[in-house]
Amino acid sequence: MEQSLEEPPALRPVMGRGRIIRPLPSLNDSREYFLSQFALLPEPYKALRDPSLYPVALSPGLQELQSRVERQLQYGELRES
Repeated sequence: MEQSLEEPPALRPVMGRGRIIRPLPSLNDSREYFLSQFALLPEPYKALRDPSLYPVALSPGLQELQSRVERQLQYGELRES
């Protein structure tokens, strides 16, 4: 299975202006990619019944951006489009 070093296959654009812009991976390639990525997931998060909650948090940079945008909205510095 061929993979780009620049971006994961799941992030490569496949559609543009309503048309397929690159060949789609085969079913076998898609399956292999899924299995390789799923193997990286810790076991507690793989369960189909009662899985553990996957911890998700904002990075410090994203927290700062969120605070800055909230302040700008509060003081009317940003307009909703």
